[in-house]
Amino acid sequence: MSQNSITLPTTGTVSGLLMTQDTNAALDTLNTLWSGPSAPVSPEAGQLWHDTTANILKLRSLDNTAWISLMSLNETSYQSAPYAATQTAGTASGLAANMTAVQNSIAAGNKIRNSGFAVFQRGTSGTVSAGSPAYTADGFMVSATGTSCAWSANGAGINGSANALNLASATGLTDVLVKQRIESSVAQPLASNVCTF
Repeated sequence: MSQNSITLPTTGTVSGLLMTQDTNAALDTLNTLWSGPSAPVSPEAGQLWHDTTANILKLRSLDNTAWISLMSLNETSYQSAPYAATQTAGTASGLAANMTAVQNSIAAGNKIRNSGFAVFQRGTSGTVSAGSPAYTADGFMVSATGTSCAWSANGAGINGSANALNLASATGLTDVLVKQRIESSVAQPLASNVCTF
């Protein structure tokens, strides 16, 4: 683990041995992802850093002003999981919960069609009348009780999704149900398993 400079000398006289030592030090830094207990000095946009204090793999933002947490690392069980902003970084309980969700997702796979709300072939907004369920984003049906419910695509998706599905509250709207039919051949492997939605 090291955080050596990865810039090699380009002026002056440098011996072959010194050039080899500088190159090896730079390669060690690249090979270990700038591992260390504090952030590397003079980071660059797109740079990775293995934060050994919080056990998090981080990426430098494109505007080069902040570190973005990518992966939580468990050095005891040698496992990793996508970093969740809601967990306490580096804690065993937060990491264990996140890892369990990821493992279940990997084991079962995503069974939800259009889970990132990328497809809105019926348009990007509309209204669902009370008592008349209707499709909104592809695969998602909305049912309203009491009064109609307006819906729209929102380009500010979360967790890497393309969009989000906005459902607007209204006076008299007493219940909203969002559902998706999953084909039996797709749903069958989920039987007797814990599923996260």
